[in-house]
Amino acid sequence: MTFTVLLILWEQILRCICAISKHLQSKSVNLSTTTILVKEAIDFICQLRSKLDDVCQRGENTATQWGAETTFKDTRIRTKKRFFEQLSNDCRLETPRDRFRVKIFLPVVDTCLMQLQTRFESLQNITGLFSCLFPE
Repeated sequence: MTFTVLLILWEQILRCICAISKHLQSKSVNLSTTTILVKEAIDFICQLRSKLDDVCQRGENTATQWGAETTFKDTRIRTKKRFFEQLSNDCRLETPRDRFRVKIFLPVVDTCLMQLQTRFESLQNITGLFSCLFPE
């Protein structure tokens, strides 16, 4: 199930990035249009961050079609030794789905989001400076 959910997640992320890539590779690149496409991709990935249920549902449907597992694999939870001075207990994620969300899903989405923002930050600055030269 983890593989199919990640497959669906990456398909959605790469589909929105593909439009930017195709536009940047064209002969007539327009910076203002590229900036709009980057903002739309960032917004889409921000929204995708809260759509784990939709991605999991599509992954479950795909796994059913392929005849694969439709549940997240449950692993043994390791316990850490607690020292005398510690006041709080170690917080554990109870379900395999919560562990997948915290350890895999959110880091993948956050990394993609931060990479898009940092890589195209200078493009957005240049477009903002020279926006008076671009006729709308």
